[in-house]
Amino acid sequence: MFLQAPIIAVMIGIAFGNIKADFAELHSSRIKEVIFTMVLSVLWCAGTASVREIVKEFSILRHETRFGVQVAPYLFSKFALLGILTFIQSFLLLLIVKQMTGLVGSFEIQLFVLAFTSFAGIALGLFISTVAGTSERAMTVLPIILIAQAIFSGGLAQLNGLTKIFAQLTMPAYWALDGIRSTFHTEIRTATYPGAPGYYQPPILGQGGPFYFDLVILSVLSAVFLMLAFVSLQAILTGRFIPAIQKIVKLFQSVFIRKE
Repeated sequence: MFLQAPIIAVMIGIAFGNIKADFAELHSSRIKEVIFTMVLSVLWCAGTASVREIVKEFSILRHETRFGVQVAPYLFSKFALLGILTFIQSFLLLLIVKQMTGLVGSFEIQLFVLAFTSFAGIALGLFISTVAGTSERAMTVLPIILIAQAIFSGGLAQLNGLTKIFAQLTMPAYWALDGIRSTFHTEIRTATYPGAPGYYQPPILGQGGPFYFDLVILSVLSAVFLMLAFVSLQAILTGRFIPAIQKIVKLFQSVFIRKE
């Protein structure tokens, strides 16, 4: 797991090379490609580290909960240990990419944004692990989630309206790119491609930030995903919420039957 990030970072460095350019438009475009790849790489490392952690131990966990093991400390132990791992991965990834590509911007802020992104990725992976049922199914779902992160991150397509709201509410990748964008100079953030006269050209990179707001949102998303993992795991292990759902279904069925 520790080798994942350095290997990915070296591949990014080899593929992009030195991204510095005299023209702000070209520099901004290259930066966008690099940070987009880094964010997805961090989410991939976090997802692969966490998506099988619970489902592979489910039979053991079911047994141990009968003898005092509680769900909340169990989830927190997973999150804490994997959080340390992915923080180190984020550090190694960013350090190597900066050295090989000449990526500008504050190292500290970019590291914190990537680390908080990895925390959200871990929480999301743990949630998938609680509901997947099998390790194979969990690994099947993970690529779909990562593709969704790429599509709705704002790094590929310009998001507007309901699509943008959906991305803001559910996608850690959206806030990760937003936070990293805030670390660049104004000239890079506001650069645009040449366009026809009279037509608005949006910035290639965008303003982004403030980064501390992005960190808060990433923390909230992590908490939400962890809460979903806790609720679903508690329901599966104890059956506490299942009878209530069954009663609601029976109530609706009785109402419809009476109407007919």
